[in-house]
Amino acid sequence: MTDQVFPDLPQTPPPEPPTDALAQKEPAEALTPAQEMADALSAPEVETPDVSDLPFCRAMGLIAGGLAVTGVTLMKDVTTAVDIKTLVLGCGVKPENVRTVDPYDLKATDQAVKEELAAAEPSVIISRRPCALLKYVKHNPPLSVDQDKCIGCKACLGIGCPAISMQDGKAMIDNTLCTGCGVCEQLCNFGALKASKEG
Repeated sequence: MTDQVFPDLPQTPPPEPPTDALAQKEPAEALTPAQEMADALSAPEVETPDVSDLPFCRAMGLIAGGLAVTGVTLMKDVTTAVDIKTLVLGCGVKPENVRTVDPYDLKATDQAVKEELAAAEPSVIISRRPCALLKYVKHNPPLSVDQDKCIGCKACLGIGCPAISMQDGKAMIDNTLCTGCGVCEQLCNFGALKASKEG
């Protein structure tokens, strides 16, 4: 076929493959699991770049080693606290591109997210609010639903709060689960959700 397409090219037979190449093509005997493990352990180690001295990696190593953002571990052991703002600044984020928001303030949080998404440089939004499950966190009175104002739009269900459910087409709040955070109140455009007065 070659002499028909390229008649002027010299026709030479292909070179013979080396003996060791032929030997490699022969099927090797199946290795036992112990032999496979021995081969894996004896294989040369692949050299990887050392990034452990980078600020971010140092901070992650400290957190993995037992430090906590709050200064208290899940086992309630007091330890060194990690400052998130200092951490991200060490990663190269500019100070003006780091902001802290209260996640319970939906309007401010939404605005911050939109502005930082439109930013041309890396930015960080730190969401800071004490965990509602902590015993020392004081809760506001539970919210109540004004049945006359509720139209059953289910907008309040969008936050996935376990205290809110629907009953007979209207929103209902379980007082035993509501922590009074007020997030659902911000979602209601009809003023149907209001904070209850302490008895």
